[in-house]
Amino acid sequence: MRNRSSGGGSSTRNKRIIGVVLLAGLCISMTLWAMRARDGGRANSTASGVNTPTVANDTGMMAASGAGGGAGGGAGGGFEPHTSGSPADTTPATTTMLNPDPRGRSATVGGAVVAKEDPQPKPDAGLPTRPLNALPALEVREPITSKSGDVPLSDARPAGQAEGGGSSAAAIATAERAVQQQKLVEARNILNRALFDPSSTPADRANIRKRMGELNQNILFGPAQIPGDPLSETYKVIAGDKLNKINRKLGLITEPSLIARVNKMSNPNALQVGQTLKVIRGPFHAVVSKSAYRMDVYAGPTPGPSSVGTSVLADGAEPGWTYICSFPVGLGAQGLTPIANFTIKEGSKLIDPHWTNPRTGEKFDGKDPKNPIGERWMGLEGLDAKSKSFTGYGVHGTIDPASVGQEMSMGCVRMASGDIEIVYELLTGRVSVVKIVP
Repeated sequence: MRNRSSGGGSSTRNKRIIGVVLLAGLCISMTLWAMRARDGGRANSTASGVNTPTVANDTGMMAASGAGGGAGGGAGGGFEPHTSGSPADTTPATTTMLNPDPRGRSATVGGAVVAKEDPQPKPDAGLPTRPLNALPALEVREPITSKSGDVPLSDARPAGQAEGGGSSAAAIATAERAVQQQKLVEARNILNRALFDPSSTPADRANIRKRMGELNQNILFGPAQIPGDPLSETYKVIAGDKLNKINRKLGLITEPSLIARVNKMSNPNALQVGQTLKVIRGPFHAVVSKSAYRMDVYAGPTPGPSSVGTSVLADGAEPGWTYICSFPVGLGAQGLTPIANFTIKEGSKLIDPHWTNPRTGEKFDGKDPKNPIGERWMGLEGLDAKSKSFTGYGVHGTIDPASVGQEMSMGCVRMASGDIEIVYELLTGRVSVVKIVP
């Protein structure tokens, strides 16, 4: 009897153990299902019938994954970057540049008003995971050529009418006198006119860019609001504010993390009611000079698609633009980076993009320190018929700083990590022009 009773008790215990194991397995299965459902909600482009790129490359040659993704035009084969949190790119292939609404909320294509890309980071992207004080500040340096400069959107004179009798040297001297009088915006205006003066030599323009970069450390990228600056304004924090919410409220088209940068915020989530913040308005644009391995950043109106590239101003600038700063860049080996007129492709701005090497098939996770794309990616979309044939190109970071200033990429424009973070914050999808010039 004792043996039978003992055997029955053992059987009961075994059943209880099996029951616990089954219950634990059920809990794990439900958790995994919930996680898949959440991720599926982020990357549901396949279910919606939208062809979304799934991997990134540094090729300058695209073949988007999914049906119909292989024919990209004149540049042919490869992959654009993609992170699981990025939305599907639903921009029609025929969409070109937009003329932005002054408040950055909508834009026009051929006179029709269309919704503009939401300037806020996607829910899973948020602000950079590192503290904002760890992000490098804009430096004034002379990397490949000169590096920084800035000028205002207003008070632009026709080319050839530089302050000081048309002499660049005289204009610089006049600007220095304005600086001594603390008239920084006036000094920037004078230098901007001199920069576009046909009589300015390449050496003159390099000196002007350098001096303007020094000015812009205070005017644009410093926390103080400089009187008369048309590129910035102030905002007083109220209860419930966050940087994303402030961006939406003010209709800013720059990234929210730019607010943290210019205000030197160590913790962008620790806003105080009544705190005064400096905010920056766009739009901003970029011109890449292949011969100088340099990217010049400008602020100013977005030109119409038909007028981009017709300007006779030096260094590829467009009328009405204000010079902001410059960065060194790396380019495609054997001249693979095309000379073309682009805009930032809508929905293409990615933080920590995944990448698949199109030549070897090797895959890199977005957080992989060996990922050659670095931590930022911005896709490029052509504006004119010729430029539209170049698909899959982008501007991105790099894990090989020595490649900046060299022709070592597969065609894309690569930048140092700190530099690409600043440019990422300034440029806007379907608004910012990116010109690549000889």
